[in-house]
Amino acid sequence: MSKDRIYALPRSRVGDFRFDNSVVDVFPDMIARSVPGYGSILSMIEQLGARYIRPNTNVYDLGCSLGAATKLLRRQAPQSATIHAVDNSSAMIEKLSEKLNASPPENQCNVEVHNADIRELPMQNASLIVLNLTLQFVPAEQRSALLQNCCDALLSGGALLLSEK
Repeated sequence: MSKDRIYALPRSRVGDFRFDNSVVDVFPDMIARSVPGYGSILSMIEQLGARYIRPNTNVYDLGCSLGAATKLLRRQAPQSATIHAVDNSSAMIEKLSEKLNASPPENQCNVEVHNADIRELPMQNASLIVLNLTLQFVPAEQRSALLQNCCDALLSGGALLLSEK
């Protein structure tokens, strides 16, 4: 794993943060160091996946980054489920696609990767929707509509898992 040194040197001006290739290369280190309890959050996501994902339903990992949660959810999902891994960073999606293609599934559910804005994503038939450390990147005035879209997509007995730092 590459070490995150993006902000190691002093800068006269810090620009807007972008999930580009420089971040993708160090993201596992960056998130592990910047989010206390990140491993516990992932463990919780996997446990809740086992509890809520049902056959023939959709699972949405919104703001999936490199797919850490997607990978764990896939281990818990029945083969007839479909996981939709969604991120608006083309660099993240490209790397996730490479990882998925490098290890083809054996008796695992399908993962569809989407380079898309989660605010515009049509969702339906969802047994589980995950927003893990994602909502903070959605403009405050647009969060309510996104959450309503998530709730509308959930099946009865489904779950919306929301975690933020």
